[in-house]
Amino acid sequence: MPQSFQNQIEYYYASKEQTYCPLIPNIVRIKKWIESYMKCKNINPELFVSIPYGKRVVINTPPQNSTTSSIEDFIEIIDFDPIRNTMLLIGQKQPCWTSAIHWYIHNTLQINGYVLELIDQKHKGTWEKTYPQVKKENTIIDAVKNILQQIKKNQIILFDTTSVFILLKDIKDLDKIIPKLYEE
Repeated sequence: MPQSFQNQIEYYYASKEQTYCPLIPNIVRIKKWIESYMKCKNINPELFVSIPYGKRVVINTPPQNSTTSSIEDFIEIIDFDPIRNTMLLIGQKQPCWTSAIHWYIHNTLQINGYVLELIDQKHKGTWEKTYPQVKKENTIIDAVKNILQQIKKNQIILFDTTSVFILLKDIKDLDKIIPKLYEE
């Protein structure tokens, strides 16, 4: 693989101001629920939650030495150009490298729910046996084509052995889906 997806994407900011999306409290609620569940189980995955906001996608950014989210930890993805690998953003931080995948899922499938991504090295062996797996490809477009094929059929998919993508239509489904991921 020539280089990681992260190094392929160029980020441009329409505004470096924080986003004021009214849906951020919903993302915070989901993150808090998952983080409290994980804390009880002594599990600490990296967690990204995205939601559509019109044609944009709102997603949290990688944490900076803190487990609590503040308004500055969210960005809006205005647009993503897969040919040029450029992303247009509103916000103060750089998004996770898989944010392009979140954007694609929301804009292609037109879902009204959330896309959750958990990155967890410790549970990859369990997940590989349980969920359909999509391998990391050379380009974002190739990876997304494979992800979209699988995620249309399965609510939960494994990407590149350590990242689980989950389609969540309703917050009420959290208590069914998250415990299922960590069943022994």
